[in-house]
Amino acid sequence: MNHSTNKIFRYVLSEIRFYHQKWGRTTFAEMYTPIPDSDGEMEFPDQKKLSECKIGETIKLSGVIHSSDNFLKFLNSKNLKLGTILTVNSIEAFDGTREISYDERTSVTLSQIACEKLLIQEIIVN
Repeated sequence: MNHSTNKIFRYVLSEIRFYHQKWGRTTFAEMYTPIPDSDGEMEFPDQKKLSECKIGETIKLSGVIHSSDNFLKFLNSKNLKLGTILTVNSIEAFDGTREISYDERTSVTLSQIACEKLLIQEIIVN
């Protein structure tokens, strides 16, 4: 980090600490956006990464950790949107690549890198 970026980062963290002291620790803003704590860490309650899912799990896509233009374009090309219900069909032992199905798509392959950046919520299927 260069000096000016470091200075801005320290300022933002001091503001977060100030608001935490004044109003208490809030973890989510409107629209379910995580708010970092005074160390810059964020909590994602009831969510986990797609990379942590097991074969056969039915889950709902609930967020992204990394939202660069390229990653969002990648998700659009796969027609993956927030709220999409997914099933994990297989996991490649070698590199963690996952094959998932959703909507009318029966076999979509996602890399371990992509799965690390997707947040999901578990769904209980009766």
